[in-house]
Amino acid sequence: MGPKPPRDLSKRHNVTVKWRVSGLYDMKSDQYKRMPVVERSEVISLKYPYPPDPNMLLLHFYPDGHVEAELVGKQQNHWEMRRLPIPEGHKDHGRN
Repeated sequence: MGPKPPRDLSKRHNVTVKWRVSGLYDMKSDQYKRMPVVERSEVISLKYPYPPDPNMLLLHFYPDGHVEAELVGKQQNHWEMRRLPIPEGHKDHGRN
C-alpha cells in the first residue's frame, strides 16, 4: 500500500519522506546499537522515468543516511529491486 501514483507520469515528481532513527543495525556483524531518537525529513525526487502501471512506492534507506524513492509497476517484483545485497548469513532469514 502506498500513495496514489502521480496523475501526470510524463513529468518528474517529489515526495516528502519523514522517518525516525533510533538505532543502527549492522547486518554483517549482527550488532544493534541504540542511540537517541533523531527525526529526519527530506524531499526526494522519484526515480524517473516511471513504470506505465505504478502500483507501489518503494523507499531505499542507505547506511550513509541518504534515501531514494521510486514507483514500482504492478508486474515488477519489488523484492528483486534491492540496492544493497543481503549479507550471506541473513539470506535464509524468515524463509523456513
